[in-house]
Amino acid sequence: GPLRDVWAPIARVLAPIPSVVFAPYLVALMPTFRSASAMVVFLGLFWPTFLNIIIRVNGIDRRIIESARMLELSSFDMVRHVILPYIAPGVINGLNGQLTASIMMLTFAEMLGAKSGMGYYIINYTNFANYVNVIAGIIVVGVVVTLLNRGINSAKRRLVKWR
Repeated sequence: GPLRDVWAPIARVLAPIPSVVFAPYLVALMPTFRSASAMVVFLGLFWPTFLNIIIRVNGIDRRIIESARMLELSSFDMVRHVILPYIAPGVINGLNGQLTASIMMLTFAEMLGAKSGMGYYIINYTNFANYVNVIAGIIVVGVVVTLLNRGINSAKRRLVKWR
């Protein structure tokens, strides 16, 4: 429809851009470094997920949509009972990789010019050749990503019971 015609090209352009590219601008525009960091993660998740949703909605078998229309479902019910259950498994599966990439981009952005964060911690101790702390920082980043991915998988088990 018309919304897809407007937003799909924007999502196709912005989705492949690593969120770290926006980091210098976000640090300048956002009130705190923490909010800029959150925005880097958000952008790293939003555009690829949004594009994934557009692609999955376009990929719905037309027979499913026609069957739902024959049942005279309202637009709200069509989204709630047909479209969301169809796209949910694929979108949630995509979140694991996108979240991992976003955290990597955030860590990289922190390495480039932050005064705090795990990326700053790792690069700071690298500069001082304190490799024990560097390894500890890398392990912490790995644990955080693992816990976040487990959270997504747990949500998937609760939200996508039919898969």
